Amino acid sequence: MSNWGLYKHFANYYPVRLHRSKELSPTKTPIKVELEEFDIPPLFASVTPNFLLSSLFRWKVIQKRKKTVERETITGPRYIFGYHPHGVIAMGVFAGFATEGAGFSKLFPGIRCFVTTLVNQFQLPFYRDYLMSLGCTAVTKKNISSLLDKGHSVVIVVGGASESLLAKPHLNSIVLKRRKGFVKLALQASGRFNNDDICLVPVYAFGENNIYDVYYTNETENSNNKNDGYIRQLLKWFQLRLKKNFGFTLPIIVSRGLLNYDFGLLPHRRPIHIVTGAPITVRRLHGRKYGDVVSPEEIDYYHSLYVQALQELFATYKDKYLLEHDRDLNIVE
Repeated sequence: MSNWGLYKHFANYYPVRLHRSKELSPTKTPIKVELEEFDIPPLFASVTPNFLLSSLFRWKVIQKRKKTVERETITGPRYIFGYHPHGVIAMGVFAGFATEGAGFSKLFPGIRCFVTTLVNQFQLPFYRDYLMSLGCTAVTKKNISSLLDKGHSVVIVVGGASESLLAKPHLNSIVLKRRKGFVKLALQASGRFNNDDICLVPVYAFGENNIYDVYYTNETENSNNKNDGYIRQLLKWFQLRLKKNFGFTLPIIVSRGLLNYDFGLLPHRRPIHIVTGAPITVRRLHGRKYGDVVSPEEIDYYHSLYVQALQELFATYKDKYLLEHDRDLNIVE
């Protein structure tokens, strides 16, 4: 379903473009395997018990034939893509990773990627099935670990709902300092297949924050701007209360309509350039192996490498993809 031609038009609306700064080794490679099967019609083979087929073969009633098939074998690392910034609705994630709108499989062949999102979205009938048909899954430790154990890769919008409140046009403010859970998941999965079997990949979407105009409170969770009016303070209280109790929040947005450009809920047609950084190979430190408890020192070490890599990625491409009034990267918390 992610291959629908409709998603190409969706990506071209803004447009959304996916760029890679470094090639990523394919996680899985198709390898030809020679198998033996009973030389009978497939329908008959599917309804006949195995013990009966084996007996018929011993009695020389049926024969076997050789068949060559392709099976995917893990030959490279799995990846945890950290997507920044969240924006209001993370449109870039949908076009760039959840669907083939931006041509993910052509840029990254051999990598099966699952987009993670809030658990609440899977509680809505029909919409839940639509998300699952795209390969989306709930952003829980259990789900992510299960996918990584099967040799798949995942996309995590690291800043989450808190970051959506910072999604003002021309700002590049992200929430990252205390977001370390994705690093811990990478360490827990490290070493399952080999020593270099999982990588963190920083991803930055230039322009993600520009597609909606947001009524902004000028505050983060850990600040208290008393100069703001009562409406702004009440709005911020409501948004943070909603996020705390339900895991999501509602930025107040103003955008465009179908036939007008100054009011409505449709996102503006402004470009989003998604750039993937160089992979950071995650290996266990201090002699620890797969299955050992992850130490805070390991988490802090790889988190610092990730932050540095993201900052370097932004610095490298900001002159190419930032607009005139866009500001530099700001890690607010």
